[in-house]
Amino acid sequence: MTLSWFFLRVQVGREERIRKSLVARVKQSGLEERVAQVIVPTEEVAEVREGKRRIRKRKLYPGYLMMQADLSDEVWFTLRDTAIMYNMRAAQPPAVVYRLVVRDLHVRRSRRSTSYYVTPERWPARGLDDSLRISSSLYSELRVGDCIRVEFRAGSLGDPWVKSFDPIRCDSPEAFAEPAY
Repeated sequence: MTLSWFFLRVQVGREERIRKSLVARVKQSGLEERVAQVIVPTEEVAEVREGKRRIRKRKLYPGYLMMQADLSDEVWFTLRDTAIMYNMRAAQPPAVVYRLVVRDLHVRRSRRSTSYYVTPERWPARGLDDSLRISSSLYSELRVGDCIRVEFRAGSLGDPWVKSFDPIRCDSPEAFAEPAY
């Protein structure tokens, strides 16, 4: 079990109340071992008011909680069912870079839009369709047999997504369907 830090975006001004609610929900679900801590990131600030020095807590990131957890399906559904967060940010591993040869280029047109796709020779990333959507400018640059560099990331919940495409030279020794770290 690996614990990672996540930012949970919540309603501004209700961070402490939501933190308490989330901690109670985690205990109720029996997931204390998977959620190590939930905190409102604060700092102590000294200020002078009416001639008196006071120390107060100031939120570092208003509208955010920090959570250290092993984000399994159980934890995710507990977070989602608590209905307190708007969005979640996590520290992501670096992108895996693939160098692929273009097998096919095609266009899909509908009444409202036109989408451009590229299909690589061998696609080693599992869980993705064969065709990848690309921009119209990249579509106009590419030809069948050209090589592309694709940055691939696994999303927070394991859903794969492609970060970027770049044309590269095929005669370089790096133009293979092997991940380059």
